[in-house]
Amino acid sequence: MSGLLKITEGAVCMHPRVKLVWVPTGESQKQLRYQCFDCGCLNGKAIAHSKAKPNTELVDFEALDRYHREYQERYDQFRQDRKTRYAEYLESDQWRALRERVFRRAGGTCEGCGLHPATQVHHLTYAHIFSEFLFELVAVCDDCHRLTHASSLNALPWWDAAE
Repeated sequence: MSGLLKITEGAVCMHPRVKLVWVPTGESQKQLRYQCFDCGCLNGKAIAHSKAKPNTELVDFEALDRYHREYQERYDQFRQDRKTRYAEYLESDQWRALRERVFRRAGGTCEGCGLHPATQVHHLTYAHIFSEFLFELVAVCDDCHRLTHASSLNALPWWDAAE
């Protein structure tokens, strides 16, 4: 990474050794930040320019690039592990029992349109994934499930969608 840098406010690592560095943020703008000696990440928020010393260096872009690549790899692995765990959960006896209770509560009818048989259980939230409350799940037909996911991708605030 060279030139301009997108700043992430409040990032922090747990390494104790940091140094003050200048980080370019615009055409002629810069921020003073702490950069970790060990992993290269930028810690915390911008610091007052008055804290800089005459010998304050420019950010080590190579170390910062390495940090971002390693972070992205860890994040990608985390997401893959989470997807795998979720797929296994959907095949579990625990999910089957919970799904059946949701269908029973709905009387086998779609809770979206009220017209068609419910064929799927939709999560309203993933806040308690793997130990959901019944009120976080709804029984829906295929069409309503498809519409629910389509509308969540194109959701408008209520004041824009009122027409």
